[in-house]
Amino acid sequence: MTSQIDWLSVQPTHVTEAFDDRYLGPHSDLFHDLASTDVARIDAVHEALVRLQNQFVGLFAREQKIRSLIQGFIAYTSFLAGESTRDHKSSQPEVLHRQNCISYLEAIATHFDECWMRSGENCPEVNLSVTDLINDCQELEQFLSTRKNTFGTWIAVDSYLTHQGVTLNTRSAETPIVFIQKGGFNNKEEGLVGKLAVTQLPYGNDLFYPDALAVGLATIDYGDEGFLSAAERVWNAAGLVSRGRGFKWKIRRFSKDTSKLCTTMFKDRSCEAAFACALWSAAGVAPDGNGGLIENTEDELDEKAVVTAMLDEKKLDGPGTPLGGVKGLQKKVEAAQAAGIDLIVVAEEQSEIDDIKKLQAEFGIQIVPVATLGQAFEELISSNRIMRAYRLAIEDAWLNQWETDPETGLSTGAWSGAIHETSPSESDD
Repeated sequence: MTSQIDWLSVQPTHVTEAFDDRYLGPHSDLFHDLASTDVARIDAVHEALVRLQNQFVGLFAREQKIRSLIQGFIAYTSFLAGESTRDHKSSQPEVLHRQNCISYLEAIATHFDECWMRSGENCPEVNLSVTDLINDCQELEQFLSTRKNTFGTWIAVDSYLTHQGVTLNTRSAETPIVFIQKGGFNNKEEGLVGKLAVTQLPYGNDLFYPDALAVGLATIDYGDEGFLSAAERVWNAAGLVSRGRGFKWKIRRFSKDTSKLCTTMFKDRSCEAAFACALWSAAGVAPDGNGGLIENTEDELDEKAVVTAMLDEKKLDGPGTPLGGVKGLQKKVEAAQAAGIDLIVVAEEQSEIDDIKKLQAEFGIQIVPVATLGQAFEELISSNRIMRAYRLAIEDAWLNQWETDPETGLSTGAWSGAIHETSPSESDD
């Protein structure tokens, strides 16, 4: 694969090559630099985006969403670096004039909404005071007074708080995800492993929206197979409405060696169950075993366990939501095994699509079919790893007790030894 591009040295003639090589998606150096506090680096990113916009004016005339995305990031970088840095480089952001600040926030919100909100979507008014987040935030309050509760609104709030250096008390959860990416000259499919991170924020008014910096210039359309539609189904199934908070998601590398994650498009529904489990963990809730949720839990998700399954869109019912099978399981199992994951949770109906036992034997990875979203969450939480090993040891010991020594004809009697070795009460964990 082509090595990562240093966007600080990108020349206009190289932009086409960079775009064609799929390096404008998540985790390109361009968007790592956007998180920097160095105004000179942010300013260089701004200039690279302007060159990109000018060079692809013909393409973006046809691809409105991509054009809006670039314009949104141009407004974002303009705001972060400060208006005065267009003419001279400074080491610290300048304080923007209040009206200019609001204009930048409006531009950020408008362009990101053009990319990521449904056309004509009826959104409620923002009814949240942010005075408890930061002192003397008249610009932000004035901005919010005219805004709807949209993705773009809260991405603009994110940029404002970043500009002010505000640190928020948040709660996050992470879980691996596996998906299929097409790329290269022959458009070859390959399994990839990423890490999904969901953060609960003290604002956002019941929205589950993308982290703009992490997504970069990747396309995340609505549509039956789109990530935004998937996230919407997840939100409807999760049962977290009316909490007055928002949740932000991003996808990053699982490790440096397993995936570059330079995709320019997010689609497919196979991450829906993983999104829901991460959302519950970030919210501090968990299935109660009776179809509802219990509050104030501290369940962390196992970093070596992953779920790949869709939600049944006809019955989005919290923990009781049925799961559906996905395509490409063999490539996903292969990628997961290479990344060190040892458990994959799938829908029960996956056995109608793939030979589960054959995949387990070939890749040496445990595949657990479950019926509902709540059951998937229970398999993913880290505290269940010990109990899972205990159950497997009991099953193995039960089978082993019937085995006989070929020379003596006597039972090998492995039952008591297996129980003793794996008992939870004697575990080091």
